[in-house]
Amino acid sequence: MKKFLICDSIFHPTPILKGWAYGLIDLGYEVDFLPIPQYSILNTSEDYDVLIYPFIEKKHLSMFETYKILHPNTKIIGCRDEWDENYLNFKDIINFFVAALDSSPSVKSKYNKNGFNFYNIPLAGNNKLFYKTPEKKIYDACFIGTLAHGYRKEDKFLYPILDKYNCFLGGMNYKNYTRGFIPYENHNPIRNQSEINVNFHYDYQIKGKGSIEDKPPYQLDRNDCNQSVFNIALSGNFQLCDHPTASKLFKNNIVLADESDWGEKFSYFLHNKQEREELAYNAMVIAQKEHTWEKRMEQFIKLI
Repeated sequence: MKKFLICDSIFHPTPILKGWAYGLIDLGYEVDFLPIPQYSILNTSEDYDVLIYPFIEKKHLSMFETYKILHPNTKIIGCRDEWDENYLNFKDIINFFVAALDSSPSVKSKYNKNGFNFYNIPLAGNNKLFYKTPEKKIYDACFIGTLAHGYRKEDKFLYPILDKYNCFLGGMNYKNYTRGFIPYENHNPIRNQSEINVNFHYDYQIKGKGSIEDKPPYQLDRNDCNQSVFNIALSGNFQLCDHPTASKLFKNNIVLADESDWGEKFSYFLHNKQEREELAYNAMVIAQKEHTWEKRMEQFIKLI
């Protein structure tokens, strides 16, 4: 049975690699977690079968060279969603790269042309933290997220809802909404207290809607649903979403809307409880069967 060392920041607001750890443990693998940059991989003495490291940079080269000498049989896997020319210096060190995206053909092509294998492992939901609870509904709507990567059409999808309804806003401030950051571990009760969980994406996350001028240079062929798609579904609560892939993955049990009908669909489902709850239940069942970190790690294990 393989043993994994997963490295990641302990401060990540949506910890993807911790999700990987949960999934691997559920599959029966042994996993150690190394907080970075507080600790270096050179602080470890054990021979792991697989080491997973995010956002490898040029400054890490000597560290990885030394580690490879000390642990020649450890497979080293990098996690990154864009190409970096400095990776040419890591060719005999890193076995392959993975991006937590549904698909990114142009990025994959860059890695392949430079001699690296590159794979996509889509995001998933954390069924240890997100599940249905018998919470009393307090809010008409909930949004937990940030605008850290620029314009997200928040004036189209979010602010009109906040201005009109009784809402919970976490992760950012707006007018009288001043809660700010909400720890990831505290999201589930709020999801369960909300009639509608609104979830919208940046254009670059939806295939064909990005721009070649986006910084960093996300390509028009990138496609990825955010983690909230899966976590809200696992929580057993209704979700209004703008991503076509989310609706497809959940067989239309996640309601799709765009700028033209967002407000109309919000109002309709707010006042149609039975339909809303049936869709939420169906999405939860699909998430539990198909979109947990355990299911994603089944896919990952086949790569190694």
